[in-house]
Amino acid sequence: MILREREKIEFAIKTISMCVGLPGKIIEIKGKRAKIKQDGHFHWADVSSITEELKIGDYLITYQGAGINKVPEQEAKEVLKMLS
Repeated sequence: MILREREKIEFAIKTISMCVGLPGKIIEIKGKRAKIKQDGHFHWADVSSITEELKIGDYLITYQGAGINKVPEQEAKEVLKMLS
């Protein structure tokens, strides 16, 4: 079956998004945990390994419940826009 370019891109994004960390917005912080909003869903992430100061409204790359790194808001929004 031949897929159109848009379908190929959508398939690739869905496949990749299952295996990589994605940016989410911090909406609450409690100690070394942050509540993250990603794609309309909420989850808690351990941020104990993040050395930068985190605050509500920051964007964070998370993977399997762990904070990986803080990312600039503009960069996070660009990635999220590409995935939407």
